[in-house]
Amino acid sequence: MRILEESFGLVSAYHAIRGEAHGAESEPTLYWRDRTKDGPTYHIDYVFLPSHLVGRARIEIGSFETWCGAGLSDHVPVVVDLDS
Repeated sequence: MRILEESFGLVSAYHAIRGEAHGAESEPTLYWRDRTKDGPTYHIDYVFLPSHLVGRARIEIGSFETWCGAGLSDHVPVVVDLDS
């Protein structure tokens, strides 16, 4: 991830906004294998944006119930909105 920031000025919106370290995410984006809340989970989906836009960004992680629990996907969406 550092190479994206150092080379292109891009940061992970989730990590920059939430202030969480990579590998220590509090919300998963993948409910792997059995698609249950207590099964294996990972945070593997990202939105990268220029670091100067972080102050204008809001992030939302989709809910397990809406996406995985309903059988739509094993991933939940990562949505970033930018204020004008």
